[in-house]
Amino acid sequence: MKKPLLQLVCACFAFLSFTSLESFSMEHVQKLSSDLFSEKLNELIEEQNLFEIEEIIKSKISSLNGAEKSNKLVLLSLLYLKDQREEEAFKTFLAALTNLTHTEESRPSENEMRIFNEQLPLYLEALKRPPEEVANELETRLYPVLQAHPEYNQLRFLVAASFANKRKYADFFMHFYQAFKAAPKCYMAYKTLAICHIKLIEKARTEDQKETERQEIERNLRLAIDAYKQDSMLYKLLLVFYPKNSHKEQVRQVLELIMANGVAIDRNELPFYVMSALDANEHTLGERFLDKVTNSDQYSRTVEELRKVLKSK
Repeated sequence: MKKPLLQLVCACFAFLSFTSLESFSMEHVQKLSSDLFSEKLNELIEEQNLFEIEEIIKSKISSLNGAEKSNKLVLLSLLYLKDQREEEAFKTFLAALTNLTHTEESRPSENEMRIFNEQLPLYLEALKRPPEEVANELETRLYPVLQAHPEYNQLRFLVAASFANKRKYADFFMHFYQAFKAAPKCYMAYKTLAICHIKLIEKARTEDQKETERQEIERNLRLAIDAYKQDSMLYKLLLVFYPKNSHKEQVRQVLELIMANGVAIDRNELPFYVMSALDANEHTLGERFLDKVTNSDQYSRTVEELRKVLKSK
């Protein structure tokens, strides 16, 4: 994975930077683990005694499994956010999700899917507009709907993403966790998991840790593509987080996948894909890719310039 490309992609996601100060409250405790509710814990929270709160939560986790254990892990992740230990917070949050067992996935209603499909294009605009601007607009549109229909978990994923893009990670954790419990195989679930692992790969200290995170990124990106094929960012990320010594194969596979799935590629994104083909010494594939994805006049000047680049190398 090339560092400049990683920085280019990460620039598209506001919540990939570790810069936030989060709240931790009895409301979180009551929502996630009512058995922890006590006057003593309330006093510790008011005193901001993070160490003792952490010890109380950890003492419960070891003897639990399933949803109760996951609830405690989410609480612990919120505590880490409050203590500005964001790397630990995201690792613990992902552990909470992994620990969950799903028996039956809830089915969204026709009305929910209608609203989701109407608002998805706005969510995808975060690649072209300031992510926080899009996040505010999504929250304004969808939060009232969620208040009226808390069971609309597909929409909750979009709201969770809007909180993440505003670096409100406690709200992101709570909304994503609720949605993930009900709909773990949603396209937005897989994509968000991939981005959470991208957040961690930059903090990985060893090559083994980086490879573990990379594998999780790739696995979730491919699952997201299986669930929804038209999000072009999924393919771009696959080209950034490729297996070691497999760049050429990954480029060939991803470009073929884009063409097979009929993915719309924005004119401004074309140079990224063409340069990826050039880096992999896949000139013919680059030419074929341009022919396939640029079938309107809006691409003409960009395509002409990129063809010159392909022929000059």
